[in-house]
Amino acid sequence: MDARDVLGVTPPSPKRPRNEETPPPADSNGADHLSDLPEGVLHHLLSLLPAHEAVRTCVLARRWRHLWMSAPGLVVTEINGFRSAEKLDRFVTRLLLLHRSGDGGDARLESCEFSLCGFYFDFDGFLPASAPHLTRWILTALQRQVKALRVSLGDFEGHFELPHQPLSSHNLTTLDLGNVDTNDSVLDFSGCPALLNLKMSFGHVNAHRISSQSLKHLSMSYCGFYAEERTRISLPSLVSLELIDPMGRAPLLESMPALQTATFIFDCYCTDICSDRIGRFDACGKSMCEGCYYNYQPVDDHNDSLLLKGLSEATQLNLEAVPDVSVNICLKTKPCP
Repeated sequence: MDARDVLGVTPPSPKRPRNEETPPPADSNGADHLSDLPEGVLHHLLSLLPAHEAVRTCVLARRWRHLWMSAPGLVVTEINGFRSAEKLDRFVTRLLLLHRSGDGGDARLESCEFSLCGFYFDFDGFLPASAPHLTRWILTALQRQVKALRVSLGDFEGHFELPHQPLSSHNLTTLDLGNVDTNDSVLDFSGCPALLNLKMSFGHVNAHRISSQSLKHLSMSYCGFYAEERTRISLPSLVSLELIDPMGRAPLLESMPALQTATFIFDCYCTDICSDRIGRFDACGKSMCEGCYYNYQPVDDHNDSLLLKGLSEATQLNLEAVPDVSVNICLKTKPCP
């Protein structure tokens, strides 16, 4: 049984330069010392390989025939040789469906990574053609009870946005999104009660709220928020927060009583006031403008800083800004006993 029999499509093989000689076997006696390693070690090694390379190991020896199927991690990356989105989708889809635990039962993935770059593809328009495929891969990984999921897209024209439906998984603990746009449905993590770590970078946050009762660590780097509306961040269990070079309107941080550390790095692309207030020293006049109303017309307990509203419990706070950016801080402090 070869890779074609397993997946119905042959994973593309790397081309060897003509002047490169085939390396000699590690053991002149032909002994297969690698196969003598414990199964847990082999599974770990297979989890580190790109998925198409892991599949090729099925031809090494009888023991390796199905070993890749029970590896705890899948890494779909650096795939080249597929000349259409359909062929790539068939490979990845069958890869996910055939993955299992041992010789029986459904797979429980520890980790799954889709790290794709246009540089490796032999066809144009990957995102327009493969957006539905990529969505299905993500949902299939969640159905396989993946614990850590990473989706990173680079060097593509256009953007990929997750569909407007909530993610649902009782096993997902870590989510890492790079160059992926999100929305209100995706960022409502009520369907992911075990989620602890969320990392987002170089994506658009097309949402009015980010909410989770379980999330403990949030890192957002170079993410774009709405230009005129605020995104509320409601994470009562959050322990650490990192917000690096956001763009658009600064988010409104709601109460974070468990917060211990926070790091904010600002540049000139992040605004904490609405565009109607530029050049003025009072509120813009809109009755419920979150860029002005809480800052200039105290209502209930909403007269503290917007961006830093939820940081009064933090024990360590790091703020950085480029020279032309000013940061105004107004934090309520508890009186000393």
